[in-house]
Amino acid sequence: MTRTQVDGRSVMGTWGPGPFQSDYAADFVDEVDAASLEAQVELVSSTLHEMARSTGRIPDGAEGVAAAALVAGQCPGGESYATDEGAPKRPLPSFPTELRAVAAAAMTRALDRDSGMGDGWVEAGEAAAWRAEVERIRTLLLQADGAKPHR
Repeated sequence: MTRTQVDGRSVMGTWGPGPFQSDYAADFVDEVDAASLEAQVELVSSTLHEMARSTGRIPDGAEGVAAAALVAGQCPGGESYATDEGAPKRPLPSFPTELRAVAAAAMTRALDRDSGMGDGWVEAGEAAAWRAEVERIRTLLLQADGAKPHR
């Protein structure tokens, strides 16, 4: 587990490379779960748009990865993201198909070195597993949107 310290206290934990395996992602999923269906779409959409448009370091990128996984969960081959441990407990609305491209752009942004999201892993294997997971989400989104993944 990775923990960030602020003023000597732990403020964020990450217990694995999956899209829902951090405190920030878990808090985001809780917020989605508590929202109305319309608000769920807006919350996921605004999180993805914000991340896709971001520059520099992304301090709360785990929320964007979780949001992209929720969209990928409605794509062929991504169904496990809808049922993964940590996924929302309530059924989600159907996300607009145009959100797939935004989610893929957000994942491309997460994979950018300047995002800082690949930094801070205690072990190199964990960083590689996180990158592979984000790349899988990105690929599912692009394929469902009819695009070919490229790097």
